[in-house]
Amino acid sequence: AVAEAQRRGYRVRPLIGPSSILLSLMASGFNGQTWAFAGYLPHDTDSRGRALKEMQRRIERERQTQIFIETPYRNNKLIAELCQRLSPHAAVRGIRRDRPERIDTDASTLGLGQGKLQLR
Repeated sequence: AVAEAQRRGYRVRPLIGPSSILLSLMASGFNGQTWAFAGYLPHDTDSRGRALKEMQRRIERERQTQIFIETPYRNNKLIAELCQRLSPHAAVRGIRRDRPERIDTDASTLGLGQGKLQLR
């Protein structure tokens, strides 16, 4: 229902509550039936690359929404790595903590502010 409302141009805003992760999933329009929260990705470049590769595998094979968070001071490095490692067709959605609107893009045009990133 959320994805359809978004396709029709309605603005969907998550409610404020105890779990911003669950609320961001609800507001995203991504698959809410099967999803995983990875928390913070590894700091080490090789380990983070393996984690992103595994996330993309699960997205493609299982249609599982992947959610992770990152600190604002590491966002630029993460965004560069997402652009480099993800399929150009990977859908990325960011939800800022300070503003509830979505930021949609694909990996080829990625440019997000601070907050959560979701991969579909």
